[in-house]
Amino acid sequence: MTIVVGYLDNDGIAHIASDGMGSNGYNNMDTSNQKIQVTKDKNLLIGYAGRFGNFELQYYSYLPEPTYEENDNGGYDLVLPKVDEEYFFTEFRYKLREKVMKMRFLDLDKNKKSQDKAKDTGDEISLIVAHNDILYQVQWGYELLPVSKGEFVSIGSGTYHAEASINTFRRLKEKDLSPKEMVIEAVKSATDSVVSVGKGIYYANTKDYKVERIEEWNKRFKGV
Repeated sequence: MTIVVGYLDNDGIAHIASDGMGSNGYNNMDTSNQKIQVTKDKNLLIGYAGRFGNFELQYYSYLPEPTYEENDNGGYDLVLPKVDEEYFFTEFRYKLREKVMKMRFLDLDKNKKSQDKAKDTGDEISLIVAHNDILYQVQWGYELLPVSKGEFVSIGSGTYHAEASINTFRRLKEKDLSPKEMVIEAVKSATDSVVSVGKGIYYANTKDYKVERIEEWNKRFKGV
């Protein structure tokens, strides 16, 4: 019941936009949910699709802390950690699964035989994560799909409509949109076409790591 769109521009800045509609699976709730969050790291963005419980992920840290090393003058130098593709594949995905597993156990009903095993373990997770010039889609089993510069990715029930929208923008040379405008317009397109998407638009990027509420967008089928 969501659309989250991520785009990595040619300058290595990741742009993420989402809708803000919350649903119980049957009807649209009249609330706005910020589905893009900055984690406790302050420089990691997570875009959510799926369960409301995923909002808890913003309250954890996933990136390594800076350290201090003694220098030849008897003082200490600040050493910034290396956060690259290797770190995301060998460390981040396991830290993420640890947090999700902790959340899933809260509502695990051992007596419900029909319960899907993937939901018990959290393996059905669907996220978009961004740090500096790195953008990933987190798929089932915590597999990471890297996004190259100039490319995009989307998750949620509005995925196909958002992707079709961006592909159309890129094909029409007269439609010269900025990366920010492109992801926002993709969310609008999904809102216009999918009944489970809507109620507000949120945007953030890896340049300033601030989530911005753009506007309400509820003009579905009005030709606007």
